Amino acid sequence: MAVQAGGELASCPVPTSGGASYKFTPNQAMSVTNSAGAIQHLAIVNTILSLCAACMVSFGFSILFRKEHKLSMVDVQNATLAGGVAMGSSASMAVYPGGAIGIGCIAGLLSCFGYNYIQPYLEKKIKLHDTCGVNNLHGMPGILGALISAIVAGCNANSEYYGSQLAENFPAGYTQSKQGGIQVASIVNTVVFAIVGGLLTGMIIRPLDDSVPRYYDDSVNWIEEEEEDE
Repeated sequence: MAVQAGGELASCPVPTSGGASYKFTPNQAMSVTNSAGAIQHLAIVNTILSLCAACMVSFGFSILFRKEHKLSMVDVQNATLAGGVAMGSSASMAVYPGGAIGIGCIAGLLSCFGYNYIQPYLEKKIKLHDTCGVNNLHGMPGILGALISAIVAGCNANSEYYGSQLAENFPAGYTQSKQGGIQVASIVNTVVFAIVGGLLTGMIIRPLDDSVPRYYDDSVNWIEEEEEDE
């Protein structure tokens, strides 16, 4: 995208992937609900509110956490989406607008903190190279959202909050305490699968380590633009 700057056109980077996520994340939250109508509307509204909240706080915490006290495109392109990730588990639950905004704010803060402090710490201490910041955008906000869904389900999965739509949102018909327990069990199950899968993947690719001449260098396996121009 080009903008006018000092009488001349200047290049301005636009985080198009983030814009697409803002359009599709509410749709994804809506698609996992069990029926059309109020429950889907609830999922859309909760997700949009959480996304907007994460977006607002991410800009502030990006400036606060960066040593230069300036915005970082890493935070702007990623942490601003953390609200949608955190809202995924409880999008169709009765968290109310204030709850959705609060979830987005916490998710944005957690993601920014991860990019600025947790990721460098893990890289320094255990040589963990999270090149795409998966833990910061999807890992920690995802666990946050799952924990919130367990709390919400355990506290208000009853007809007082959902009325006739209780069966649509919780079709298994469990008591609210059991439903909350199932949410917690799902978190444990997911984390165990992720850890075991990551360890197995590392064991498989570790023998290939000596065959890589230079890490994070596309020229090893790819034709670069300069070479094509020649």
